[in-house]
Amino acid sequence: MIIHPILTDAIKNGIGLGSTSQCYDIMYSICRAFQCKKIVEIGTYKGYSTLTFCQAIIDNKQIPEIYAVDQWINYGNNISYAKEVAIKNFKETGYSNYIQIYQGDSKKILPELFKEIGQVDLCFIDGDHNLDGVMADYNNCKENSKILLFHDTFANGYLCNSYLDKVKEDGWQIITFPTKYIEGDAHFVGISLAYKNGNVQ
Repeated sequence: MIIHPILTDAIKNGIGLGSTSQCYDIMYSICRAFQCKKIVEIGTYKGYSTLTFCQAIIDNKQIPEIYAVDQWINYGNNISYAKEVAIKNFKETGYSNYIQIYQGDSKKILPELFKEIGQVDLCFIDGDHNLDGVMADYNNCKENSKILLFHDTFANGYLCNSYLDKVKEDGWQIITFPTKYIEGDAHFVGISLAYKNGNVQ
């Protein structure tokens, strides 16, 4: 896997990544394997997952269309810092033209966004990690995407069964990858792929 040097350097330095190197590997591989081109990302932070999706689509010789949604709050005292880093990363990679940014509450943004853009290939759900927040994002995405990718599906070393069970009840197949934050304190992170038979080939 070849990832843009900006992401490679971030992983090497291990500062404020938002995800683990293992998670980025999975994001990249899933995006390439399922030929995803049009993606809604909930929880952009500094934009490294966005870059990963862009790189995967470009490596498939396709044109990315990514909609990045984040409130960009609660990231320390300077609430705009993470957004500034994301925008800087998008510009430095040359990927800005492929990414549209939406700042605000995903519960309010997603219904209107899907009305505007229609169906997408993948939704990456990595925003509000409270149960109500995850379920709200899931409910907004489930009829509008072929594939769902949930981040941080392990809490204190245990799989987050409360919402994944509901996703399974709705007919989605779940594959969970027990990724680990090996760049930091080695705690489990977890990333779960959800798909429905017939949605993907």
